[in-house]
Amino acid sequence: MIVISKVSPFVLSLLGVWLALVLQPTPSKAGSYLQDAGKGLWIFSTRTMESQLAHDGEGYIVDAPRYRKIETSLLFEYGLTGDVTLVLNPAFSNVRLQTPFGERKADQISSFEAGARWLVAGFENGDLTLQALLRVPGRSDPFFNLENRPRTELRLGFGQPVDVYGRDGFLDISLAMIKRQESLPDELRLDATLGWWMGPNRMMLVQYFNTAWPGRYAPAFVPRHHKIETSTVFRLNREWSLQFGTFLSSGGVATRRERGTLMAVWRRF
Repeated sequence: MIVISKVSPFVLSLLGVWLALVLQPTPSKAGSYLQDAGKGLWIFSTRTMESQLAHDGEGYIVDAPRYRKIETSLLFEYGLTGDVTLVLNPAFSNVRLQTPFGERKADQISSFEAGARWLVAGFENGDLTLQALLRVPGRSDPFFNLENRPRTELRLGFGQPVDVYGRDGFLDISLAMIKRQESLPDELRLDATLGWWMGPNRMMLVQYFNTAWPGRYAPAFVPRHHKIETSTVFRLNREWSLQFGTFLSSGGVATRRERGTLMAVWRRF
């Protein structure tokens, strides 16, 4: 039996905002959660993350060995039909960890994700979709086994148009279960994205990512990590866009406290 003893006020606020937006009629038109048939998108991105702090088993911030990760990925989505979108995502990472015996390095840790997202149910103001991905390792370093191990992911998502103070926008909320091979802990994720257009060529994104490992140390405590990411997407023309953003850990238990930056190029075709 799962007992919830405490819920983050931020999560409650987020759910409250979502309910207000769901119940509010809006004339805005959202971009489809799925890619249109014969159309697609690729996003080439680089994320740089640093960490010298961590959250202990009670959520307090403590010092931790310096950790740095640079990940470059190419997300590719293609609308096979109006109800099915194919997803590919190769990625490469460089990782550095300071240890008592010096810095440990791992270059060109790579992985490849492939799968699909399809429509489960369509509503007047949104779509319910299911995504299934398989992640397989490329080159890896056993010392950083959590960075690159085989895994499968099932993600249930709901996207809908919203009106944000008179501006066209959208809201996506998803729940994912990630199953890892061997003895590595499985993950449960709850993510939310709110986006709105500040002008004809500028979109703001606010994202809240939540990850928990419910079976790792239970019933003593459940490791978890909460992260907020904000970014701006500048549309150069109908095909090309640029994205710049930052992210920061907002809380957690038995996980690292992270901060970093994001840069990406979008191409619609």
